[in-house]
Amino acid sequence: MNSLEALFRGDYDNYWELVNELGQEPVPDCCGEGQDIRSSSLVDVIKFEKVKRETGETMDSSLTKSPQKRLTSMEGLLGLLRIRIKRGVNLAVQGIPSSGDPYVVIKMGKQKLKTCVIRNVVNPEWNEDLTLFVVNPNLPIKLTVYDRDTFAMDDKMGEAEIPIKDFLRALKMNLDKYRSGTTFTRVLPSTTNCLAEESAVTWKDGYVVQEMCLRLKNDIERGEVELELNWIELPKGF
Repeated sequence: MNSLEALFRGDYDNYWELVNELGQEPVPDCCGEGQDIRSSSLVDVIKFEKVKRETGETMDSSLTKSPQKRLTSMEGLLGLLRIRIKRGVNLAVQGIPSSGDPYVVIKMGKQKLKTCVIRNVVNPEWNEDLTLFVVNPNLPIKLTVYDRDTFAMDDKMGEAEIPIKDFLRALKMNLDKYRSGTTFTRVLPSTTNCLAEESAVTWKDGYVVQEMCLRLKNDIERGEVELELNWIELPKGF
């Protein structure tokens, strides 16, 4: 279990260790190409809890001064959705050369997170976790793949919407009675979703997990992104 998982499972020794380590600045960009925004949502949670415990200030007076201008209130926060971006398959590249420098952007409401750039590939392996606040579960989650361009605007390689209704429905079940490996539901590709193949919602090692392969929408109808959904409960009293 890494320190973030320990934090959100209620291990408060690790919690305060993490506050001391990450409570001031987000982690640096792993590609060295500007400020990293992949972990800033989690950093904001840490900052907010630190301020709340030590000064009693609200999030409005503390976190909204940050460059990212994150959520202005924690009221109604249901939990955190961790999206593991695994890989891209046969991504569409515009023009020459025949390979690109792809990265993924996730948007939900005002939140915007991104992966690193993988250079000179059409089948990139990211294996990165992007974590979103979930306040309104009905907000769509948009995934867009871009091709980084040094001298012009980044080209869009395709986009899709991440379906989470079946995943959230499984979270409301009485999970204690299920064995690891249990499949709660299977979601089939249809004209109303972006699934490239059947997606199963399962119970795995104490977590509700959904793996899926999304078909990207673009001019030539090519490219897929494989990802996994996990849910992070907030600590009690948060």
